[in-house]
Amino acid sequence: GGGKAAAAVPPEQKKKTTTKVGTKKKATKNNTNAREPPPQEESPSSFPASAVFRLQVDEFVVRKDELVAVVGQVGAGKSALANALLGRLEHTGSVEVYSKVVGYAPQEPFVVSGTVSENVVMGRPFDEAALQKAIHIAAMDRDVAGLSQGVDTVVGERGTTLSGGQQARLQVARAVYGDPEFLILDSSLAAVDARVARDMFDGVKRWIRQGKGQGKGRGAVLVLSQLHFLPECDRVYVLDEGTVVAKGTAKDIALLGESDEASKKAGGFLAHLVQTLSEEPNPDQDRRLDDEEEDQVGNDDDDKERAAAALLITEKTARRLDVVPSAKKLVDDDAGGPPPKDRTKDQQVLVKKDVIRHGAVSIRVFLAWARGVGYGKLLAILGMYYLAALVLFASDVILAQWVTAKTDRSSYMAAYTSVALFYLPVLCVAAIAGVVVSVSGASTLHASTFDTVLRAPVAWFDSVPSGRIVSRFAADFDIVDIEWSQMLDGFVTMFTAYTMFILAISLIVPLLIPINSLAFYGLVKSLAKIDVANRDLKRIANAAVSPTVTTAQEAENGRVVAEALGASEFFRDRQRRQFDLELAAFFASTSVHQMAYVNATAWCSVMSLAASLLIVLIPDFAVSNQSVAPVALSYALVAPYFASMASEIVLQLSLYATSLERLFEYLPNKSDGGGLVPREPPHSIPDVDEKLPLNWPSAGRVVFDDVQLRYRDGLPLALAGASFSMTPGEKVGVVGRTGAGKSSLFIAL
Repeated sequence: GGGKAAAAVPPEQKKKTTTKVGTKKKATKNNTNAREPPPQEESPSSFPASAVFRLQVDEFVVRKDELVAVVGQVGAGKSALANALLGRLEHTGSVEVYSKVVGYAPQEPFVVSGTVSENVVMGRPFDEAALQKAIHIAAMDRDVAGLSQGVDTVVGERGTTLSGGQQARLQVARAVYGDPEFLILDSSLAAVDARVARDMFDGVKRWIRQGKGQGKGRGAVLVLSQLHFLPECDRVYVLDEGTVVAKGTAKDIALLGESDEASKKAGGFLAHLVQTLSEEPNPDQDRRLDDEEEDQVGNDDDDKERAAAALLITEKTARRLDVVPSAKKLVDDDAGGPPPKDRTKDQQVLVKKDVIRHGAVSIRVFLAWARGVGYGKLLAILGMYYLAALVLFASDVILAQWVTAKTDRSSYMAAYTSVALFYLPVLCVAAIAGVVVSVSGASTLHASTFDTVLRAPVAWFDSVPSGRIVSRFAADFDIVDIEWSQMLDGFVTMFTAYTMFILAISLIVPLLIPINSLAFYGLVKSLAKIDVANRDLKRIANAAVSPTVTTAQEAENGRVVAEALGASEFFRDRQRRQFDLELAAFFASTSVHQMAYVNATAWCSVMSLAASLLIVLIPDFAVSNQSVAPVALSYALVAPYFASMASEIVLQLSLYATSLERLFEYLPNKSDGGGLVPREPPHSIPDVDEKLPLNWPSAGRVVFDDVQLRYRDGLPLALAGASFSMTPGEKVGVVGRTGAGKSSLFIAL
């Protein structure tokens, strides 16, 4: 099978360099995922001279029905070669690709939030038989059988329900699914134990043989660290510092000898490889060792259940499953019985849905915010706004009296000027003070929520997608930091002016008091009804932001895999669906928001019409003071605008209050609407710290004494009484099968 190839050469390389990945039978060239190489005559000097690493490959060929291994020490360029095969490196020389479909599993496992099936299929046409075959080749049959919902089990963001070895095998299953012609596995066998690695290696060999029997012509490149697999590969490439220092069959490399010039150039790795291959007695030795290990497990009846838990289902999977099948049942299944079909429906959900509240925002949220800002400061600011409104009313009354005055108009001029000059500073001071205290409160809220998240246990991050956290610290805090203070200033300005207008009109035209009261009651009542729908729609829109952010992050992390597999549409479709849900909620929220404006205008128009009719038609009976009647009439005309603006801002503040509500969920105290995030125990105990010597610890001594660890409440122990000590200066190795608890030991440490 063909594949993608690239060559990167240093500027000193003057000769023409050709890198080919081809087949004996020429097929359609695949340009979907490959980058077009620069023209041959272009100078290699386009590579930056400051580049630390360059890959120089004179020739790399993978033919149909071949299994090719790439080996080398750390930093030799193995992963760079894999990226070059995918056309992801700038290169000079010739690149020829003869493969329609490429399967790729990167060195770093990549898992999307979703089920096992969604991770394997990744948006490609679903085929149950192909899915089961891919899982079998990746040696995941028993793991999937042990999952509570099989292939429909949600693995969570970053694969939190899977061990590192299981994530690597999931990558292989994804790469094999879709029947690619060419397979690239970058260190996929390094994350699993010897037995599982053997099963995966045999699965790839079997996949190539089946393709040969069906006339499909498959090929595979494996980046390996297990040297005992090399004799079973058709060809081996040895890399060192980006250069191929040896190639051929394992037998050819074994015959090079330690005196070979290439061996000296490779800095000892090739010599080590030659010695290892020379000492390899039998390519099936690893298989015999696995069989002996399995026989020992099967003969030990006392440890049968423990062995089943260790060998047949990984410890990390077991601790994260809600119901773990009995170990004895797994042993019986391993003896030839069918895997368990019935799985519990009463399972805990690892990745829980985001909490979407309904109804009005709790008064505790507003009180907690006001407490953070300061009750006294808020009352002082509100008082300044009302003072500014009264000053505005006084200036209008003075102006009306001035117009009707017969004599001594200079006193009115001085009074009006003084009041007008006093109005602007009061309003500016109130506005600035409101923004300052609001931002100060937001800063305090950020510090508290950030501290809560930092001190949350690891299990909480396993069950909460990162997009849900990021959306709170991005979109929600953006609203609280900026929009909340601006809208609060606008609301207080409009509301104080509107209430002052209504009071003034009622004082000047007493007959309007019942009409204004009725209209004001209708306005508030209808606005409350609109606000209920408005808040719930905003909550839905806020909740829709989290999966959108998560999908964007996953698309960024998995773009190389998606491009290699031809599955880029998977992320595009996911993002479209998430955007549709988010924008649908925002559109509905905006529509309801506009309805509030129309509603306020309608109710206030009733006030304005009544005031105008009474003042014009029966001024002597309706108006208490004829000299200020024009003030009431002008207020009646502008009141609908202020009421409409105040209503619109009230709804906007109500929407912003949902962001406050979401942030307050991350506060430590339930009395403030928080308590949603659990907290780790204190990092230090002051009483104990005070008793420790100043130079403690003076040496790196570690003691585990009956350490027990579980990942979430209600799940089995991941560490069940680990006891050991490490003295200063020791080098300690930790070994065990896949899922034995090695990572859990480091988490505990």
